[in-house]
Amino acid sequence: MKKTFTLVALSLTCLVTNVNAQFHTWTKLNEGDVNGGEAHPEFVRTNDNASTAVIQVGRFVGTVDFDPTTGTNPMSALSNDIYENTDWYIQKLDLSGNVLWTRFIQMDDAQDNLEIVDVDVADDGGVVLLANFTGGFDVNPGAVTNVINSNGVDPNMLILKLNSSGVFYFEQHFENVEGLGLIVRGTDIHVSGDIYGTVDFDYSSGGTANVTSSFGAKFIMNISGTGTYYSNILMEGYSLGNFGFHFEYDPISNSFYLFGGLFGSTIDFDFGPGSAVITPNPSVREYFVAKISRLTEQFEDVHIINTTAPSYINATINKVDIKFGKLFLAGEFTNDIDFETGTPAVSLSTTSGSELAYLACIDLSSFSLLWAKKFEKTNPVAEGASDLKVAFNSNKVYLTSNYVTAGTDVSGNGTDVLTVSKDVITIFDKNGTYLGKKEYPSSGGPNRLAVLDNDEELFAAGYYTNTIFDLNPDAGTFIPSSEDGSFISRFSATNIAGLETKSTELLSIYPNPASSVILIDGQITENSSYAIQSIDGSIVATGTTSNTNSISIESLPSGVYFLKFETSELSQALKFIKE
Repeated sequence: MKKTFTLVALSLTCLVTNVNAQFHTWTKLNEGDVNGGEAHPEFVRTNDNASTAVIQVGRFVGTVDFDPTTGTNPMSALSNDIYENTDWYIQKLDLSGNVLWTRFIQMDDAQDNLEIVDVDVADDGGVVLLANFTGGFDVNPGAVTNVINSNGVDPNMLILKLNSSGVFYFEQHFENVEGLGLIVRGTDIHVSGDIYGTVDFDYSSGGTANVTSSFGAKFIMNISGTGTYYSNILMEGYSLGNFGFHFEYDPISNSFYLFGGLFGSTIDFDFGPGSAVITPNPSVREYFVAKISRLTEQFEDVHIINTTAPSYINATINKVDIKFGKLFLAGEFTNDIDFETGTPAVSLSTTSGSELAYLACIDLSSFSLLWAKKFEKTNPVAEGASDLKVAFNSNKVYLTSNYVTAGTDVSGNGTDVLTVSKDVITIFDKNGTYLGKKEYPSSGGPNRLAVLDNDEELFAAGYYTNTIFDLNPDAGTFIPSSEDGSFISRFSATNIAGLETKSTELLSIYPNPASSVILIDGQITENSSYAIQSIDGSIVATGTTSNTNSISIESLPSGVYFLKFETSELSQALKFIKE
């Protein structure tokens, strides 16, 4: 039996105190059968520049019905383990939760294994997947086959792109490299990872872009949206090991940020002619944050996050997001942690002797700590966030955490301590103010998040294992009839129960599209600074508003742009089209 719980969300032009508003809009299910069918979503993604759909990618075993409406679309996995030799699904839904298409990549041999490590959506609507693999299998989810085979004993990496309709577009696979992170800007694809020996990055055309590294290097490879290789960056000496690894992009500085653990000997992080030498402390956990120009592909800066936790203790950077020129971090720490490079100083400390979860915000222009929270608890079980997302227009920071034990303060300020163990979505504003939480039964809540900034919407996905779980965190109920399956929910960021905030009129642009001038509708101070950003993330114009609230765009080429404001009272991005 299919179930869909839908609430009608009102369109608001302002944020108001709305204690009884409903956060949950709808939930959709991929239901497993009675013979052990399971589906576990690992990634949820949206594309703000083409905000008409949401993508979820996950593992499945057994037989699962991938039609969350009244119809059926059963698929039986060839694999039999949810975490080894697993089959994968890629599913696209519209913003009402209707499935547009579902595709499958299946392992047909016990020696085959595919591990998808990152997913992103291009401006053309194409879905790009980064994975590591062994064995040989068909990566074309359509009727035509495209079998790839791993080479040798070293890691093999796969880049796979499906078009907006879910049709196979291209694949590239490489030996001697391990993919770790993926960023798609516009349609260009940027991949980071570890390199082992020699690799030919120009795999698509049969050309030669051979790169050889000794042990201990990372790379960033750049290819076009059609799969054509155009450049790579080799960062010799950067430590191997992906402990705490992340690959992020800041559109304000047009820079990549590469995260990793500091291990072993002295490292010169400047892979160019300069020098940025850092000597790790082998007795504690430390992390580097390296800044690399996307435009020039040159090293720009490196910063260190220090902990006093012994190297064998699991101090982590679990999740990272960059918005407003600020770096948001979530993870766990023991003893002390210092987020700022320079004179050693304690940002957060523990006294319990066990790991605590944290949430921190760093100004990227100076790499200075703006605020940090620790989530005190009475239980020694680790509870770091399973995902972190920051929404630009609504200025909200979302954390999802699984199995948060009773006695944990989820507010970070001592005002909201759980009395029973729960899975939770916690909400903060960009300044770290706690706004509230949504609760799920323990081990039954979402573990993956995505935001749709233009509509100020949040998507959350997870899996359930029996029928006692209520997947609606508001007053109503939504209890699946199947024992196992996955779920994805849509929430309205402007309708969070318990949220109290002052009424603030949001801005809008007219006419849109426009050919020469755009006008700003809404309350904004004269001489407010703004920036215009192109669809690939580059800043193409800056200025200040006039008393007429008009901005000339006559010199801009035709295309899609974002007008961004960032003040102490306002942070908003407005999308417009130049004809």
